[in-house]
Amino acid sequence: EYGVYTKQLFTEQAGIDTMIRLDDGHIYALPTYSDIIQCNYSSRMWINDTFLEALGMEKPTTLEEFYAYLVGVRDNDVNGNGIVDDEIPYVAMGNWGGDLYTFIMNSFIPYNGRYEKVDIDENGTIYSVLNQDAFREGLSFLHKLYEEGLIYEGSISIDATGAQALGESGNGYAVIGCITGTGCSAGITGSEVYHQYSALAPLEGPDGLRQTPWYRYVNVREGVWMITSACEDVQTAFELGDFLYSYDSTMRLRHGEYGVSWIDAEKGQLTIDGRQAKFVKLIPYGNEVQNLHLDNDLMFYETRGVYLDDEAFGLVTDDLWDSLNLQWFMSEACKEYYIPYAREVVPSVTIPRDLQDEFNVISTDLTTYYEEWMGAFLVGEMDVDDDATWEEYLMGLNDIGLERYVEIYNEAYQVSPLQWGA
Repeated sequence: EYGVYTKQLFTEQAGIDTMIRLDDGHIYALPTYSDIIQCNYSSRMWINDTFLEALGMEKPTTLEEFYAYLVGVRDNDVNGNGIVDDEIPYVAMGNWGGDLYTFIMNSFIPYNGRYEKVDIDENGTIYSVLNQDAFREGLSFLHKLYEEGLIYEGSISIDATGAQALGESGNGYAVIGCITGTGCSAGITGSEVYHQYSALAPLEGPDGLRQTPWYRYVNVREGVWMITSACEDVQTAFELGDFLYSYDSTMRLRHGEYGVSWIDAEKGQLTIDGRQAKFVKLIPYGNEVQNLHLDNDLMFYETRGVYLDDEAFGLVTDDLWDSLNLQWFMSEACKEYYIPYAREVVPSVTIPRDLQDEFNVISTDLTTYYEEWMGAFLVGEMDVDDDATWEEYLMGLNDIGLERYVEIYNEAYQVSPLQWGA
């Protein structure tokens, strides 16, 4: 009755009004919507092209070729500084999109590093990836890399800032062979050593699997705008939330003040795909403290145009590594290297209220358990290749309630409006 822009969101983005309803059919909170291509394909790897050239190699396309590259980086002075052992073959980080496991594990089994560790079979039934043979094979391969000194020992705990500093520790020489996650942004916000890196496509595994997670529904962040029972003017509160979905509000919240942070594009200033741009961003992307906009906070309706595709690139600056080109850099990497290998992640589901407590307890306990075991398998504290040890791990999953967890997830998924592959 009172919504204008909320209706626009529900009409233009089919399924959102259904997605945000609880199992009683009601909507209790409005979401933020942000269609950003590099968030849909966030598991990325960046490889040093200069190191590849020094080794006489092309970009790896298989795990075997990737392994050979890492060994080459470890055993040779590929950065040319006269020191053979200062190169670090493979670095990961604890930040979003940069974890150690996701990129490699998807050469063995569908694995997403951000949500529940489940997948779906050909019959539309949910199953856990945590007890699969292919999951074990992936862990074994990662342990091999770690044991042979091909993975940086701090990769489980280091964050993006630490990883960037590590990459700049070579006194002007690059030292990292490849890095997950935000390697490209380090190339723009960090030193020039990162200009040597480009995206690496998913790698083909032993059974021919070559894929990257497609986080299809990551654009919707639920539970952002709520009106409490104590609110004395519900209509005004809703209308304010509704206004936050407008183009004017979204641009102000996301990009800042018109004329200061952004301006209208002139005729001939083009978007990434060659269309006439709507706006030109004046303030470079960065993590510095500022008082111009709220970046990724509060609520907005951000189509890909608002965030990216309507922005003028190319004519903003001719320097590929200028911070104004950061989003272009990541978007182009996704289009060329990751979208061709995308596999949809099983959508999250709304667990029935009478099962939520049970499910959440099992899910939390499972996460703590498998993360501890994955770390132990990686560093060799537990032998992933030993059948008795693997059986002990599986028994622990069952004791926590893995079977019941999958049963509840399946029950919720079968009635969910969000269906894999739909």
